[in-house]
Amino acid sequence: MKSIRANILALYVWQAAQYAIPILTIPVLAHSLGVAGFGDVAVALNFAMYFTVVTEWGFNLSATQQVARAADSREELRHIFWNTVLARVMLAAVCLIAAAILPIVVPALGRVSTLIWIASIQVVGTAITTNWFLQGLEKMGTFSTISIIGRIVVIPLTFIFVRGPDDAWVAVAIQTGSVLLIGACGFIISLNLRPLLPIHFAPRGALAKISEGVHLFSSQAAVTMYAQTNVVILGILSGSAAAGIFNGGDRIRRAAQAAIGPISTALYPRVSVLALTDPAAAFKLIRRALIAQGGLSLCVSIAIFVFADLVVNVLLGKEFGEAATILRILSPVPLLVGINNVLGTQILLPFGKAKTFSTIIIVCGLFNIVSLVALCPRLGAVGAASSIVMTEALVTGAMAIFALSVALSVKGRRIPPPQAPGA
Repeated sequence: MKSIRANILALYVWQAAQYAIPILTIPVLAHSLGVAGFGDVAVALNFAMYFTVVTEWGFNLSATQQVARAADSREELRHIFWNTVLARVMLAAVCLIAAAILPIVVPALGRVSTLIWIASIQVVGTAITTNWFLQGLEKMGTFSTISIIGRIVVIPLTFIFVRGPDDAWVAVAIQTGSVLLIGACGFIISLNLRPLLPIHFAPRGALAKISEGVHLFSSQAAVTMYAQTNVVILGILSGSAAAGIFNGGDRIRRAAQAAIGPISTALYPRVSVLALTDPAAAFKLIRRALIAQGGLSLCVSIAIFVFADLVVNVLLGKEFGEAATILRILSPVPLLVGINNVLGTQILLPFGKAKTFSTIIIVCGLFNIVSLVALCPRLGAVGAASSIVMTEALVTGAMAIFALSVALSVKGRRIPPPQAPGA
């Protein structure tokens, strides 16, 4: 438990670097770029997240699980590391090609095509980021330190170089540079942590890693449908101003929601191992995680609802006043995410239900797209926020049904524990 606590603390630092620290740049971006410029930057960065999801390909779950189970085998660990890195590099190359072609295929994105291309370069940093490897070894402390330093650098650079609406590309470039820096540092740390040299990979091994993560990629891609697509579709259907208002409220929600992620993320490697060796102990740990994360998530949701006006006024200014309404609509989301994260990541995945997990996410992601198209033309940012809440509620209900089924099956000893990869 001591190592779990240390990793939870390290992951809180990492989450702060990813979400809480960048929120400090919101005031200067909101005031310097204006509502429309703020919306254009949001569309570009969220669009780039599609390519990030493709590059990650669910390796943060599939490869993390493999690393955790092979932590004591030097050769197996080396093969997992290099084949996964090669797989990510191959996927990143495909994404960069797609980023160059995309504005030609979708003319509506013409006004932000340059921003999308600059943001898409982040996939190079994503390809060499090894948080999945360090998480599997339960060694997140050093990476978290590098991550927070890389994110902190964004703050002064944004204040210095983003001066007006014409500097939108500078704001995106600074974010991209941060991802590249963090990825390079994490890669070097991993090479020094374990004996991973000489390099050993093969295209066949990389393709095998991609094949192993396909169900998880499907679910991660579907999550992106309702985590990142909302602001993109809103920008296309309702304009940059509506996207700016929605993005203002949603970024604040995401920053607050970052408080709930590290508990489940830190427990995942341990639960993955216990699911093979001691399912009863795994469920004991899962129950504790559900209580802790559920309680914390409830507090976050209440705080968002109560302090919405104050936070929006301080961070965004009066020009973004409507974002407080968006933030209140989104306030149930941290509670829903906190619950469904434990049910899905800690129960369905470790106990061999990756296909069920991905199916739930895909179906709910498609529901989100349909509801966005139906609601955004009439309700604008309010419609996009409402769609997120409905989708997360649907995910939570479905996860609860299948997680309960797995728990009852394991308790009744009617199903064997999942086999280790390659068994």
